[in-house]
Amino acid sequence: MKNLTFFALFFTFYSSIAQQGANKDYFIDNDGIKTACYIDVKEWSRNPKSIRYKLEEKGQMLNGTITNVKEFVVGEAVYVRTDIQVDNTSNNPDSLKTTKSPEWKDETLFLSVLVDGKADLFYCKRKGRDQFFYRVDNNPPIQLVHNLYLIPKTDTQAQRIGTNNTYWNELMNDVNCLNYSAER
Repeated sequence: MKNLTFFALFFTFYSSIAQQGANKDYFIDNDGIKTACYIDVKEWSRNPKSIRYKLEEKGQMLNGTITNVKEFVVGEAVYVRTDIQVDNTSNNPDSLKTTKSPEWKDETLFLSVLVDGKADLFYCKRKGRDQFFYRVDNNPPIQLVHNLYLIPKTDTQAQRIGTNNTYWNELMNDVNCLNYSAER
C-alpha cells in the first residue's frame, strides 16, 4: 500500500511539474478569431516579432507573425500589435547625437500591456533599450520620451551627456492624476 501511495504522489507531482511549461494561452488574428493554443515563450525576449504555438499540447509547432496576429496572451501577459512612432535614438554613449529631439520611426510592434484602464501603459524592449508607451481613452499609444544626447563642449564646460525627460511633462499633461506633484 505504501508503494502505491508513493507512486500516486510521485505521478501527481511529476504531472504538475510537466504542465508548468504548457500554459493554455490564446491569440486573436486579424479577423478577430480567438484561438486557444500553447505559446512557446523560450525563443523571444520582451518584444517578439512572431510567436510559435501549438494547438494541442503535443501537436505540431506553428508560427504566428506580427502581420497576422493582432493580440496574444501568455499566462497573465497581454501583447497587442500596434502601428506606432518609436524613438529610434541610440542611448549608446558612443553614438549620441547633439540634438535632444527624438528620431521618430514608424514601426509595427507587439507591446506588452502593463496597466489596462482609462490610461494604459505599455512596454517593449528594442535594441537593448526599455521603452514605455501610454494611451488615454483608447487614443493611439504614444511613446514616453526619455533619451540621452550630447551637450557640446563650450569655453566654460566640458562635453557632457544630457537627458531628455519629456515623459514627465507628457504624464503630467495627459494622465491627470489627482493629488500628484512632480516634487514627490
